[in-house]
Amino acid sequence: MRFGVLFEGSQFDTAGLDYSRHYRDELDLASEVEQMGYDNIWVPEHHFVRDGYCCQPLTFAAALAARTSKIRIGSYISLMPLHNPIAIAEQAAWVDAISGGRLDLGFGQGYRKEEFTAFGVDGAIKHKRMEEGAAIVRKLLDSENVTFQGQFHSIPEPITIYPRPVQKPFPIWVAGRGKLATDRVAREGYNLAAAGDPQQVELFAQACKRHGRRVEDFKIAQLRFGYCAETVKQAWDDAEPAIHYLLSRYSKWIAENQTLPGDESIAKLKPVGELRKDHPVSFFGLPLLLGTPADLINLIEDLNRQGPFTDLVYNMAPPGLSLDQARKGMRLFAKEVIPHFRKQ
Repeated sequence: MRFGVLFEGSQFDTAGLDYSRHYRDELDLASEVEQMGYDNIWVPEHHFVRDGYCCQPLTFAAALAARTSKIRIGSYISLMPLHNPIAIAEQAAWVDAISGGRLDLGFGQGYRKEEFTAFGVDGAIKHKRMEEGAAIVRKLLDSENVTFQGQFHSIPEPITIYPRPVQKPFPIWVAGRGKLATDRVAREGYNLAAAGDPQQVELFAQACKRHGRRVEDFKIAQLRFGYCAETVKQAWDDAEPAIHYLLSRYSKWIAENQTLPGDESIAKLKPVGELRKDHPVSFFGLPLLLGTPADLINLIEDLNRQGPFTDLVYNMAPPGLSLDQARKGMRLFAKEVIPHFRKQ
């Protein structure tokens, strides 16, 4: 199993925002993450978020590539329907060249109506735009003299993007929730970017079989949220305000858009100081990865038993944690949790 850290770019939006300083701090911490022994750094995409949530994952990835030398860097996930696939392919090729072949591309269709409206995209057909866009990006990265005719995009004359990427074939991940979305991922032969639901792994395995593919030939990632500390009390003392902020923000987005299952109701979320009483707290229907190293080993093993996966994408530095707290949690996880799985 590989272990990656998700950096959102977010900060507490009640603390007086200093975007430049915060991004520099995250880049500093990311360079340390490489030395701690993590395999990946992942960056997401959402727009119009006051707390500074990453809205340009490939720009962030380029900065990360310049500050690191070995660790892989990826988007988890880029909102493909909002973008021109030729531009995404060219940016990805540049970052792959800058990083020496360390970039992973993760695509998803998104769910926030505000984003679709602002970008002039019909959210009702987001899955079609995502599917077509991902196909064009893959074709441009893996082939030369590319033409394409689709519902939304046309490349009538052959084009070749430069620089050519270092990696071939290019590693692409696609997010999918539910049977139809997961079937598309398997049908097109992408790695699966999941959000913690082990049933999705089984759906993916079934879909691979239907389409004549072997699930063993693909990577499967699971995104989870949390924090690691020496004791459960210390984990909550350090991280409860940050975890509450994180859950509140995502719950608000989900409730507003009513397109995702899980913990939709903000009203159910207890205030800071009370949230820990529900330990282990669930998010997207599964427990947060919050607790001691032994707790996290058990939680990860349980998740893997329910639906085997190859990569953990761990958001363990939610907005509200200090840089020192995030560093401390990451170091403890790297020291005591990752080696347990390396032995297997």
